[in-house]
Amino acid sequence: MAVTRPRVTCHRYNQLALLFVYMPLIRDDIHNFVELWNVHSIRSQPKRPSVKPGKPVVLYFTPPDGTLDYGQLAPVSTVSELRSEVLAWGQLYIKLVCV
Repeated sequence: MAVTRPRVTCHRYNQLALLFVYMPLIRDDIHNFVELWNVHSIRSQPKRPSVKPGKPVVLYFTPPDGTLDYGQLAPVSTVSELRSEVLAWGQLYIKLVCV
């Protein structure tokens, strides 16, 4: 006999609380973490010579001379397709489904 777990349904007020109360708090916490992470110091590591010391934000925006840029532009059709897929993401928080 298969074991099934009971389905838990969310009340609409819980969904709205998540959307309007908690999501801004979560976004702020993530933003603060990213800011703190980007300015922390990476120490030099004698046993790992490939690790470059410095601050992540500085290392990212000012690479050493001679660093090759392997970035490529995405095709316009791919960008348009992805943009159309994520337009509904703003609606996603309202249509939360708890399983």
